[in-house]
Amino acid sequence: MKKLILLGSLIISSFVFGRQYTFIAKNAYCTQPVSEYNTFTSVGELGSGTVFPFRNCYNNGKKFNYQGTFIVSPMDKSTYDKIIKQNYPYLFFKDGSEIHVIEATVKSTNDAGYFLIDINDGKSNFLFSHKYAYPSRSDWED
Repeated sequence: MKKLILLGSLIISSFVFGRQYTFIAKNAYCTQPVSEYNTFTSVGELGSGTVFPFRNCYNNGKKFNYQGTFIVSPMDKSTYDKIIKQNYPYLFFKDGSEIHVIEATVKSTNDAGYFLIDINDGKSNFLFSHKYAYPSRSDWED
């Protein structure tokens, strides 16, 4: 676990943060998690939270055109542990949620194309799932 925390810190600290913006989620989801980089750590200028990397993310039928996507969300350690234990292959965003984005470049290689999403807006605006099907309305109820 210490290796993962250190790795997560190194991953995040190796970014140069760029353009920031928001978009409204419409049938947005991510697939292909990169489990070895999941971490519960401090993520630099984004604050403390969790990091869930995914290879592919989509909104409104269009793929995010980035090398990697890091989903960042503050949550308590027990919730994080439950998510990791389940090893969910999909993450869905609630339609109409405002998603905050920070584009990033890797310092050492100057590779652009990492996309960090802050999904904490104080509401339940995301769900991890084992099914490749957009959650029903009742799934989003608190």
